[in-house]
Amino acid sequence: MNGKSLILSGALLVLTACGGGDDADNSFLLQDFQEAAVVLGQTDGVTPGSNANSAEPNAIGLSAPFGAPARAGGRRWVPDQGNPRHVVFPGNPEADGTAALYALGQPDLTSRDAEPASATRFTAVDCCVDDGRLFVVDLNNHRVLIWNSLPDAGTPADVVVGQPNFTESSSGTTASKFTTPIRVRVANGRMFVTEFSNNRVLVWNTIPTTNGVPADLVIGQRDFTSNGTDLNDFQFGNPRALWTDGTRLAVGDSRNQRVLWWETIPTVNGQAADFVIGQPDFTTRGSTVDSFHVGGPNDLDAFDGNLYVVDTQNHRVVAFAFPTANFPEANLVLGQSDFARGTPQDDDQDSIEDGNPSRRVFRNPIGIRHIGRRLWVSDQSHHRIVGFDG
Repeated sequence: MNGKSLILSGALLVLTACGGGDDADNSFLLQDFQEAAVVLGQTDGVTPGSNANSAEPNAIGLSAPFGAPARAGGRRWVPDQGNPRHVVFPGNPEADGTAALYALGQPDLTSRDAEPASATRFTAVDCCVDDGRLFVVDLNNHRVLIWNSLPDAGTPADVVVGQPNFTESSSGTTASKFTTPIRVRVANGRMFVTEFSNNRVLVWNTIPTTNGVPADLVIGQRDFTSNGTDLNDFQFGNPRALWTDGTRLAVGDSRNQRVLWWETIPTVNGQAADFVIGQPDFTTRGSTVDSFHVGGPNDLDAFDGNLYVVDTQNHRVVAFAFPTANFPEANLVLGQSDFARGTPQDDDQDSIEDGNPSRRVFRNPIGIRHIGRRLWVSDQSHHRIVGFDG
């Protein structure tokens, strides 16, 4: 361990308007290769099986969670992609294996029915809470569902975006159609959605209140009917990660192994980024396991001037100060003891995968969210979400 640490004062917690929820605040310290304080989805820190080592869904287990928790209304909202459902936990879990209160997308906590798209059935891969509303990305049905108030079990969604109604599920490349949406974020009254297959981010300048409302802006393309990919200062290759505080914007460009950064929210289609993280310039692609590169960025979070990048390819989370130039150096790593290591599930750091996980390693981390004094990371292949405390 190299002994580095990162002090976070919460000075930029405006980002928690979408996801952090109602308990965001207060200084804390994170250290390289830190142990998780609490585990959701498993009863301990060393068990890797889906559904808490059960053949069927239950109140404790998760199956390949993609997104990290959001908090609001004294509850944790967790997308559980593999089951498929959205599970709701008590507000501040402090014990491994905390049981969920109820599920959305299924009639109960033990069902796993693949039903046609509706206002109550969906595949949740990401979520966001803002101003008492819940936003859920339904990847398989190419849509985003919006509840205008935090739902109880069985409550149908109020609005669907990406489809004209709650029963259609076709894909497309227009201002009102998605193809495999991945992330949703809301800040300062705008909604942002990352589309993996259309290689773009769509932006709504106001939160949709009726079904099928078209986007106002596209990032990554010059118009709403293009979905090409290239290596330059405005296009993406299968973007996944997304973060915004309503002023700045960061997008994880997974195929090009980089994060693009806008100092201000774009105002025209296809606007060029200001800086690139993970590459020395906008026309270079390649990954090295070090403190400058990122391999396959899958999610982003930021607070107090630091951007957290889920580096799935290297089974780690790395933190960068907000960029002022291309190719900044990371200042913190979780999941590995230093920046030169990238083996999954390697607690003893001998570059050989261990038989079981531990509380400080990942295998395909894929989501991240800061809530209060805790940083949550979705550890997909271990079917769990782990929380790191300061």
